[in-house]
Amino acid sequence: MTSRAMVLYEDAAARALEPFALTRPVSEFRTGAVLLRERWALLVHREIAGRVGAPHLAAFDEPGTPPTARGLLAAGTIIANARFAPALGVPLRDADAWTADGRVVAVRLGAALDAAALGDGSLALESLVARGARTAVATGWWIDRAWDLVRHLGAMLASDIPVIGATLVVRDPQQMDGVKVVGTHPVYIEDGAVVEPLVLLDAEAGPLLV
Repeated sequence: MTSRAMVLYEDAAARALEPFALTRPVSEFRTGAVLLRERWALLVHREIAGRVGAPHLAAFDEPGTPPTARGLLAAGTIIANARFAPALGVPLRDADAWTADGRVVAVRLGAALDAAALGDGSLALESLVARGARTAVATGWWIDRAWDLVRHLGAMLASDIPVIGATLVVRDPQQMDGVKVVGTHPVYIEDGAVVEPLVLLDAEAGPLLV
């Protein structure tokens, strides 16, 4: 049977993203407006089946966190590098491997793989790409250093907010009493959000979501 599951893999570089990686899996880092794991789930339109990362975080448990993958990962499973934050709203083309900036972002297993092979983080996803594999380019950001979470934050939010805002029931800030907007970027105020009178919304540097 061919799997359609996705597993997020924290390689050795991901496990070195200290101090944050000391206390939570990289897949649970907030990247822009959403968790990194949520980015992948939105992209593949299903929940993430599992993750493989640092042993001391194997039992990490928060709402929505996928379990640690164990045993055989079935053929067809997509192994994605947890250090890559895919852009929301950009479809992932059907392929056997996906790359960004010349590096493999994710690969579809051609044969079953023991999750233990990913255990110490040393396995490069490039080694899982079969000869003749169909490849496609993924859009997003690599988190190579802890400060990349801040370095890419502006670009991530500018990309995320319009995608998320388009899915919400929103109010027009121009029609709200006492609310003034400056700037030309879109402003999304979700229905039910409270914005007090005399509030100035500065959308000069990028979109806003309330």
